[in-house]
Amino acid sequence: YLILKKIHVRPIWKLNHNQKMFKNFENFEINNANIIINKSLCLPSSIKLKERDVKLISFTINNFLK
Repeated sequence: YLILKKIHVRPIWKLNHNQKMFKNFENFEINNANIIINKSLCLPSSIKLKERDVKLISFTINNFLK
C-alpha cells in the first residue's frame, strides 16, 4: 500500500543470528523478536525529510489503518 502511494519502505533488518555472516555464532530462542520482525518495516528517515513529508507518511499510514 505504501509503495503504491510512492512512500519508500523496506523490510526491517534480520536479527543477527539469522544473518548468514553470523550463523556460526551463539544464538538464543527469541520467538517474540521473530514475531515483531515479521510485522515491522522501515519507514523513510532522513535529515532531508521535510515536515510535510512526515505528515504525508503519517496521513497515509492512518488512512490504511482505518
